[in-house]
Amino acid sequence: MNETPPVKPSVRFDPIGFTVASPMATPAELAFAFGQLIDSIGDLTGTRVERTITATLSAMTISWRMNTVPDPGWLDDVETQLQAFAACTGVHLNFRHH
Repeated sequence: MNETPPVKPSVRFDPIGFTVASPMATPAELAFAFGQLIDSIGDLTGTRVERTITATLSAMTISWRMNTVPDPGWLDDVETQLQAFAACTGVHLNFRHH
């Protein structure tokens, strides 16, 4: 009589799927997708880094707060992955280290 409806799992944002499905995404949307991708990498590696993402019409700049980066090798790997992701979106990606 008092049946509860089945619980639907929440849908997680998939930044790679979004980029493939939305090849004409706005810079703000791509900045959000890149932020989610960085957070996902951080979740997988147990790392939380501070960064600022600034998007323009055809480029994006990611500024890393270096005192939150665990080691230079980690950052090199993440930047390589982000460059590959940027190549798929047609966006030029710049990095700044502070």
